[in-house]
This record gives sequence, structure tokens and C-alpha cells, in this order.
Amino acid sequence: MKISFTLLFIFLSTTGFSSDCEITTKSKVYHLGPSETSQPFVFINSTCPDESNRAFMSLVTSSTGQVQASHLAESLLQQTGRKISIHPERVRIFNLAEILKRQFNLNSMMNFRQLNFLDRTPLLLSDEESMDFECSACENTGEKTIKITLRNPLEGNHSSRFLKARVMTNTKALVAHQNLRVSNQAVEVAQFKTENIETDKPELLFQDGQTLNFYRLNRPLNAGEALKFSDLTPAPLIQPGTQAQVILQNQGFTLKTVANPLKSARFGETVQLRHPKTQKMIIGKVIDYNKVEVTQ
Repeated sequence: MKISFTLLFIFLSTTGFSSDCEITTKSKVYHLGPSETSQPFVFINSTCPDESNRAFMSLVTSSTGQVQASHLAESLLQQTGRKISIHPERVRIFNLAEILKRQFNLNSMMNFRQLNFLDRTPLLLSDEESMDFECSACENTGEKTIKITLRNPLEGNHSSRFLKARVMTNTKALVAHQNLRVSNQAVEVAQFKTENIETDKPELLFQDGQTLNFYRLNRPLNAGEALKFSDLTPAPLIQPGTQAQVILQNQGFTLKTVANPLKSARFGETVQLRHPKTQKMIIGKVIDYNKVEVTQ
């Protein structure tokens, strides 16, 4: 009786507090990354409850490399309290975004983000299967459609999958310190901080803090929002009735005078001015408040 009781105790201590279940995947698992919300399931089928399936998903999508199924099961036991049987015995886990980055030779500042399979099914391959990628202009930023061709030489067949993604780059941006309202006042550089952000349209960002005070906001900005060209309206820096300083650059020589603008003008625009004494017409480029440059 003592031996029987001991065996029964061991059996209950290893299985009694939770129910067993199984998760079946394939030997090669490709996930989209831990931060991608569109990640499909990374298994073929499961008899486990949703809590355990989510734990398995989280474990796989935060991993890369080869791992034994027993090690995955041990981690899940600690997280969920369930003994989960995982098949096959060995799994190789890949981050698809990293594979695509190497495939299309993106530089260190660029990454694939917001990956989304159009058919919403997981990318799971057996050992003998391989795949090829096709993408138009994937070396540039923007939204992309990637064709994935899966091949199985043993069965002599192939199939295609399609993946939506965005190629994004890290770049510097002027980011609002706090919420900003539309105002007739010029924007101040102190209202912004320079941060690195990730975007697929870097050409839309306004990054020149030195000329920022030549503009006004044309829409409210939220704290943490990056400043774009479309958020700004150039302020008139030259006004009729107010004399402007004229800087003449000629073969290394610089001369300064004053003239009367004939119309208002904004930063970078060309404006006509009349010299108050000679009445001579001058054409220059607006470079600052009440300041025009003439290059000859």
C-alpha cells in the first residue's frame, strides 16, 4: 500500500493541477515580429485553450533561431500551468521582416513594418520547402506588395502568397513638445524637440529648425507629433511700406543698402524693390525678415 500511494502521489503532482493539450506547427515558422498586430496564428491546429494559444504565440513571435519543442513546452508550463505537447520536436523560428530586409538589401536605417498577409494564414514550412520573394522598388520607402513563392521539390509543386508591408526609415524630425494651436504668430523652434522617428514618407517632414520662425502653423499639432511641410504656411517677411535691407553679393564682395519692396513676399520668394534715392529697380531673394539677397 505504501508503494502504491507513493506512485499515485507522483502521478497527481505532475498532472493533476492542469489539463494536457497539444499544439501542432511545422519545422519552420515565420512570424511578423512581436509588435505586429496582424500576426496570424503560428500553428496548424491546437487543442489548447485560448490562453495557452496566446502564450505560445507570444513566445514564438518574440524568438528567433532553432529551439526544441520540449523547451517551448517548459516555458509554457511556467506561464500557463499546463503541460502542452508541441509538435514537431524541433522548430526553427524566423522573423520575416528581418529576412526581407536582408533579401532586398535595405540599409541599417530602413525596416519592413506593418506586415500583413492578404489571406490571413500563417507562413509555416516543412524542412523540404523553400521560398522566393518578388517586390517592386522594395529598396525605397512606402507601401509594398510582396509576392512569396513557396516550393516543395519533393512533391513537385509550388504556390504563391502575397504580403502587404511598409518600408520605413529612421530619420530626424521636429516633434512638438506640447499641444500647439493655430496662431498668427511665427512658430518658435523652442516649441519643438529633435527626435529620431520611423516613417515611410520622410520627404514630407519639415526638418529645418533654423528657418522655422519664418512660418506659421495652419493646423493644431498634438504633443509628440512630427512637423510636416503641410502643417506650415510661410509668413510674409517683406511688406510694402517697410524698408528692407538689401545684401548684394558680387565676386566675393558684399555691399549693403536699403530699398522699398513693391509687394509682400515670403521666405525664398523673389521680390522687386525700388532704391529710395536712385529709383533703380532691384530684384532679390527673401532670406529673412526685412532682408533680401541679390547675387550677381
